[in-house]
Amino acid sequence: AMADRHKIKIFVNYTRRVDPFFENLKQILRSKEFGAVSLVKINYNGGMYKNASHFIDLAMHYFGFPEKIRCLKFKKRKSGNVDSSFILSYKNFDVFFNNVPSVAYFIAEMDIFLSEGRISVFGGGIEIKAFKIAKDPVFESHFALKEVPFVAEHQPYKCQLSVLNHIVAALKNNRPLASTAKSALDTLQVCKEIEHGY
Repeated sequence: AMADRHKIKIFVNYTRRVDPFFENLKQILRSKEFGAVSLVKINYNGGMYKNASHFIDLAMHYFGFPEKIRCLKFKKRKSGNVDSSFILSYKNFDVFFNNVPSVAYFIAEMDIFLSEGRISVFGGGIEIKAFKIAKDPVFESHFALKEVPFVAEHQPYKCQLSVLNHIVAALKNNRPLASTAKSALDTLQVCKEIEHGY
């Protein structure tokens, strides 16, 4: 409210809102090129507030505020961060967040199952695979998934450059920012509901 009063723009560092790949993916989902979303699964580690919140924010950027939030498993660390598995429910599908505990490597994966395909994102966006339905080569009366080239601008390790370009363009052209204090507070609200609803 204070920032709005003083006409100060705030960009919160949820970088996937301005990453060209994730913005292209948003357009692909809206185009229904792979059909309608049926289920989204996200595997993460490193804490709900630290790492999962980025994908909570992305889910809300793509699909809006969830209709229902359910916490399945919850553990609070001494540091104050939280390891939690939970579900964000939308009208026609759910987004499952699975905390992967006790591993010594980074996990940030998103699997989007659609009525006519599947899109899988690994390493937080470093590797992407896309699949479309095709006639099963063995069982001719069934469909299977076949990997297809995924046409989307992909710039791993350049996310902060995208942030900088977005902020400069917003300031020069007096356009709204994609990741604001309000959108980040909505993400924090979901995190708090998960924490307090367990």
